[in-house]
Amino acid sequence: MKSVCACLSVTLLAMIPVIAGECGVYDRIVIQTGGFCANDEGEAVIEIGDDENGHYKWVVNVEDRTSPKCKDAAKLSSTDSKIHFYELTRSASKRSKCGCYGRYEITRQSANENKTFTILYLNQTRTNDPYHSFTTKVIQKLLKHQYYYLHMSHFFQSADNYFPNVAKFFRGYVDRALEMAENGIKYTLAKKETLALMHGISAEDRLTASHYPMHDLFHNGRLSGSVFPSVLKMNQTNFFLGNKKMTSGFMEEAFGQAAHWEKVIMSELVEVSRLADGMCDTELGEYISAEMMPGQRVNIKLLESHRQTLEQMGHNRVAEFLFDSQL
Repeated sequence: MKSVCACLSVTLLAMIPVIAGECGVYDRIVIQTGGFCANDEGEAVIEIGDDENGHYKWVVNVEDRTSPKCKDAAKLSSTDSKIHFYELTRSASKRSKCGCYGRYEITRQSANENKTFTILYLNQTRTNDPYHSFTTKVIQKLLKHQYYYLHMSHFFQSADNYFPNVAKFFRGYVDRALEMAENGIKYTLAKKETLALMHGISAEDRLTASHYPMHDLFHNGRLSGSVFPSVLKMNQTNFFLGNKKMTSGFMEEAFGQAAHWEKVIMSELVEVSRLADGMCDTELGEYISAEMMPGQRVNIKLLESHRQTLEQMGHNRVAEFLFDSQL
């Protein structure tokens, strides 16, 4: 078990072909997990460089840093054309070992030529990982929202609050949330397959936990399984019950709550898009902005419009009945 944990302690995605832009081009992505900095025996070692002979000096600058624990610059001397990445992170970190995260601009200097390598180094919490954010925040929230909308639909089918058209309206949002989640899952699986093909990973290797690039980027931790949840932890306060102190006005409250849920999804999509841009993944950024955000804008506007209409009509049963009949 220790050997399995050791070999999974570092996640490496090598040679992602990306488009050059302001965020830079990354030769590799390294995610710090486990005992990466300890360099324990059996630890998976990330080497930077190639097979050449000579005497070299390595210069490291960390840009777009996400941690204050970075030195302005670091220099190491080595007779080898390759160097362990954990040595570079140690040299670039001020206080904690390997605590300097960001974009590493690494230059290998020799008498004949200089060669550069660019590494994106992410921390263990994966706060800068758009794939992790998309699956754990966007997709999981959509899966939860379908149940919240289903409960809201049933609320307006009850004997005390029977408004069939409003109930049908929110039932449609159940289907919409599920469809968005399913499309997101399909995209994520296709993305994983595309990256696997780009790196020449066989179908057998894609199923093994020991293959870092595909497994850890799309899994929730080293040994905890898929990022797609088998169990959803629901927040009971999100199930719509209406304000018990009120005899009317539930409808306006419901549309306000629904608008809030859709705004939460939109904010998560904006964050994923920002993270994707930071990693130069234009494909993921375009999928978010072209396939998911437009529908969110339309639905937020519609829900807010209905809420404002109900607010103007007043909090009484007659107004709610008229609204339901015209919906």
